Amino acid sequence: MNEFPVVLVINCGSSSIKFSVLDASDCEVLMSGIADGINSENAFLSVNGGEPAPLAHHSYEGALKGNCI
Repeated sequence: MNEFPVVLVINCGSSSIKFSVLDASDCEVLMSGIADGINSENAFLSVNGGEPAPLAHHSYEGALKGNCI
């Protein structure tokens, strides 16, 4: 049995991936972020509203892996 169940929500668009991790018991947002500018030289990842970090690989695969420079 999972002692701390969470829900992962992913929304993929044409040039971005938005995600949230929610506490399954009360839907409180534990973490959220965005990878934007996918397939461009300006691709970045930002978590919890933090400073954007450039993605080392500008593809969807790179964004999902969170490969930052």
